[in-house]
Amino acid sequence: MTELEKNLIVQRLSDGRQRKKEQIQELVANAQAKNQQLKIGQLTQDGKAKSCGSKSILHQIGPLSTYKKHQLQKAILDRDSGKIGWRKLQKKMSSILNTEIGSHETARRIAAEFQQYC
Repeated sequence: MTELEKNLIVQRLSDGRQRKKEQIQELVANAQAKNQQLKIGQLTQDGKAKSCGSKSILHQIGPLSTYKKHQLQKAILDRDSGKIGWRKLQKKMSSILNTEIGSHETARRIAAEFQQYC
């Protein structure tokens, strides 16, 4: 009985994730067809529709002011040009976004996501 219940739960979760993925794919396709900018959190770093998982830090913070976008873009450009490393970028992002960025890997993911949308 326990195995059956477990299998049913796994199937329901799988079906729900697939439906969510299809909904996001439809939203992304519509936005691209209308040449609209995608919302933060709709795509993974690979450019595929995001169907589950926790919200990114940028999505949790909400819309950024033009000033913060400019500061974040400048910090990422400094990293891309080799002026600073990932750990320094992590500290800069923490101060720009007024939140603690836990690791340099999180800073890398935020940079990739930010560049997708801006």
